[in-house]
Amino acid sequence: MNYSFVVKEGELYHMGKLEIQGVEPEQAHKLEQGWKLGEGEPYDSTYVEQFLSRTLLKVPGHKWTWMTFEQINDEQKTVNVRLQVKIE
Repeated sequence: MNYSFVVKEGELYHMGKLEIQGVEPEQAHKLEQGWKLGEGEPYDSTYVEQFLSRTLLKVPGHKWTWMTFEQINDEQKTVNVRLQVKIE
């Protein structure tokens, strides 16, 4: 038995701007330093979850909830990422 598959890749998008909200500026700076997907590099939508799963910044006694937003620019083929932290 033989199978034949046709793979059709979509457009290549690139990382745009990263914005981090909901934390102190020094914490945002530390998070930005840990973000390894550089502006202009091919965008990998799985990277956001990988990044959040290894992020160690925490506030003792509080739970962090991450909200992620991807702003897709089809004309420029870029994705801006906004990470918003809600501390409970």
